[in-house]
Amino acid sequence: MKTIIFLFSLLLTISCDAESLYFKGFVFDTINNNAVIKKLDTLYFYENNISNCVIPPSVISKGTEFQVKKIHRITPCSFIKRIYIPKTVEKISSIAFNDCGVEEVIIDAATKRIQSGTFYNCKKLRKVIISDSVKIIQQNAFSNCISLKEIIFSDNTEKIEGGAFAQCENLESLNLPHKLKSLDLNSFWLCSNLKTIVAGDSLREVEGICEVEQLQAFIIPSSNNYLKEKDGVIYSKNFEKLFLYLPSLKNKEYKVQKETKVIGYGAFAGSKYLEIVYLSNNTTLIEDNAFRSCKKLYKVRFPDRESTIGKNSFFLCDSLKEVTLKKGSIFISNTFLDNTFDSDVRIIYR
Repeated sequence: MKTIIFLFSLLLTISCDAESLYFKGFVFDTINNNAVIKKLDTLYFYENNISNCVIPPSVISKGTEFQVKKIHRITPCSFIKRIYIPKTVEKISSIAFNDCGVEEVIIDAATKRIQSGTFYNCKKLRKVIISDSVKIIQQNAFSNCISLKEIIFSDNTEKIEGGAFAQCENLESLNLPHKLKSLDLNSFWLCSNLKTIVAGDSLREVEGICEVEQLQAFIIPSSNNYLKEKDGVIYSKNFEKLFLYLPSLKNKEYKVQKETKVIGYGAFAGSKYLEIVYLSNNTTLIEDNAFRSCKKLYKVRFPDRESTIGKNSFFLCDSLKEVTLKKGSIFISNTFLDNTFDSDVRIIYR
């Protein structure tokens, strides 16, 4: 009972310390020497013809200074074209900028992550600059920002989650952060005009289903010791794993490098022109979704050894007619899912 009374008293004390504060168009909650932005007074910005929204690092109330530590919500405002987020901000809510009409955002904040959905559906957003503090960009953080053309990453960003920039259909090129070790191609799902990706020094893995039909170049710098690009195909440095076959490549046939042991997750997915693939005699593992949606693919020749073939590997390969493989190869569930094969398909065992 004493514990309950103590907790209730503590909550009462905290709530009594909280104070609502209005400052230059922002409404804050001030708690324990910190300030949280609750909302934006759009009328203030409209009446004062302000389009450059600089979030203050601190506010003063009754002689006490409160550092701005958190942004809860910046309501949609068509009058704001540019927003600057100061270094004091340690947390930005997942709903902070949903549907905002802003055109440029500078994130100079101390926050370590941009949360899922934070800038979702900011349809006028054209440019984003991300500070050195940000290490993770979570899923859908900038999804459906259809005007986004320029992203300046911090070199310290280590993770970009799937769907983070999905449906950013005006994005044409991008330089990945130097500390990014793994790229999930689903991060840029349906970025229909993305043509060029430049990798950083630390990138060592590329995976995911590439729904970026226009992707024409994936540039690996000479300073990268983990990956190699050969004729538009991304391999590990020693060619042991094939990570990505660019879907824009117009080859009808492709012969995998002889050293290649693994075809990565979604590696050939979405290829529009590929008809025949010859795998290396060293290839023993085909990861999930490897050839998904290769609409013209009609023939695959597996190596003369037992292989393990992942689920959905040939899902939606509507033209597939012939598969040659070693007897004893292992198929994981749904390898040829949903009527991929018709009655004319030949499975040839050697």
